[in-house]
Amino acid sequence: SLNLPYDVPANEYLCLKGEQFSKSRGVAVWIPDILQQFDADAIRYYLSINMPENKDSNWTWSDFIAKNNDELVGTYGNFVHRVLTFTHKNFGKIPRKGELTKADNEMIKKIDELSKEIGNHIEHCHFKKGLRTAMSLAQYGNMYFDHEQPWNLIKTDKERCGTVLYICIKIVQALAIFMNPYLPFSSEKLWQLLGHKNQINECTWNDALLELDEIQLEKPKPLFKKLSLEDNMNETDAFSKLDLRVARVIDVKEHPQADRLYVLNIDIGTLGKRILVAGIKSYYTKEEIQGKNIVVVANLKPAKLRGIESKGMLLAAEDDTGVVSLLHPEGAEPGSEIYVDGIPRKPLPILEFNDFKEITMTIGSNQEAMYNGKPLKTKSGKVFSDKKIKKGAKIL
Repeated sequence: SLNLPYDVPANEYLCLKGEQFSKSRGVAVWIPDILQQFDADAIRYYLSINMPENKDSNWTWSDFIAKNNDELVGTYGNFVHRVLTFTHKNFGKIPRKGELTKADNEMIKKIDELSKEIGNHIEHCHFKKGLRTAMSLAQYGNMYFDHEQPWNLIKTDKERCGTVLYICIKIVQALAIFMNPYLPFSSEKLWQLLGHKNQINECTWNDALLELDEIQLEKPKPLFKKLSLEDNMNETDAFSKLDLRVARVIDVKEHPQADRLYVLNIDIGTLGKRILVAGIKSYYTKEEIQGKNIVVVANLKPAKLRGIESKGMLLAAEDDTGVVSLLHPEGAEPGSEIYVDGIPRKPLPILEFNDFKEITMTIGSNQEAMYNGKPLKTKSGKVFSDKKIKKGAKIL
């Protein structure tokens, strides 16, 4: 007989501004993109502290910035940095522990109590509670530091000051262990700042309670940085929703029910072969198109045009004199992606035509296809008009 699961952890929904995440509708936070803007541990912290364990929760950018600045930087990062900076400046190493006071022993007892509490939360998959409890240790540490006032003790009783800092660094060491499941990158940095030779992932949970050696300290650097909503957040560019590809025309036929339409059989490389219906019969002969590489919107919602389903759309430029030109992806193979520098590709599985109409592409002064002043490119080069056409011609 099989042992059935007896504890199945499950979360509710994480939403974006009240909407459930949906890749097809573009309601998402794209991890590769935000990792280019933010440290991984800042993202991990917000996902953990905002986890929808018992009810739906919301990802909002303003809350992400606030929790980073007020909690991760203002509470945890601030405590670690003020302790290590003060110790490095005045001792250069982890001080020797002297005679302990009642407050010192209570702080050591608090580390042990919270170690058990955090471990129990993580073991039972109560991750948000575990992180909040770990953050409470940083708060206790800040209160202890302020109460003992080492900045005064260093002038009057250096030995006592060293003991206070020893206790503070024990808190820092414990926080490195407790935070490691949530914030592995900053925890490893912190572990090394404390002079440990091994990696934090080699440690056990009980290593949080280890006594400290008189180890030389490196000059500390802040673990986290404050963020600004204005400096970091940009709205997703509409162009990123497009899946523009190079396609090769392998067959051209006249549309049986429309005088101005061609039916193209095209090859889009890894996306396979498909049928497009294109209104370019008045501007190109079948012979001119046969075998030609073109640019297509590969994720446009399929539509029936005079009885034949078109799976995508061919792009062409037209100027105000009526000249129409196809786009020429220089040197590219079928299936090649077309992009614009600085705009991440996040194509929707299906793009509505109204969404496509919001995107304005034109022909530049050197006949390049342009979007917002930047040329369209493949890995092989730029995309050009295949015939002379006026600057500013719209690509449709």
